[in-house]
Amino acid sequence: MLGAGRLSLIASVQSIYDPYWGNVVLLLGFENTLADASSAGSTVTATGTLNYNTGTFKFDTASGVLPAGANYLNIANTGSFYFGTGDFTIETWMNVPTGGWLTNTVNVMDISQKLNGVQGGPSGMFLSTSSGASPTAYGVAFYDNTAIGFVANPTAVQINSWTHICIGRQGGVAYIGANGVLHSAGATSKNWFPYNVKIKQDGYNENGYTARLDEFRVTNGVWRYGYGSRYDIPTARFPRQ
Repeated sequence: MLGAGRLSLIASVQSIYDPYWGNVVLLLGFENTLADASSAGSTVTATGTLNYNTGTFKFDTASGVLPAGANYLNIANTGSFYFGTGDFTIETWMNVPTGGWLTNTVNVMDISQKLNGVQGGPSGMFLSTSSGASPTAYGVAFYDNTAIGFVANPTAVQINSWTHICIGRQGGVAYIGANGVLHSAGATSKNWFPYNVKIKQDGYNENGYTARLDEFRVTNGVWRYGYGSRYDIPTARFPRQ
């Protein structure tokens, strides 16, 4: 049986080394830079305003803030974002300020507006609510050109609180996670390839909210969080190796 010292060492190594590091195609820490920390070296640029907040952050010393309106990030289309029909994970930490969400459905990351060779509606990670224009919380939504599911707990993403959110696919099944709650959204076989890859903007201009983001990661070829009703929330910044 492993002793406490050995278990502590294993946990420490896992916090430093990512077993799926070779699959990470985007990693943004928002530490006063938009440089992609992954080995893919994706090119990321800001349209409009991007601020770095050194007073509110989840890890390290800063977070990224995209104010309400046409302020968003663009990721250059490369082969790194070709998910095909395989597995993937999109995840980030989000903290929404009071009064920061102005619409019922807002975009977090629209990674593929073009599916199966045809341009369609938004696809990726979104937030949605039925509580009107002044919501107190949002659920995480998974779109693959149509809405295919929402996180089981609709109050998982709350105002003024850092929440880990994720979507992904494993073996043709879509999964959605928020704050440790995991939900299976059913089968999806859509072929994902990049077209206008953006953070906080989609083809419908659903950008009317203030996004505070920290540690944004995209993993191609791996779904990281299992298939039960719960998942382990990351407790440190994502490894850089």
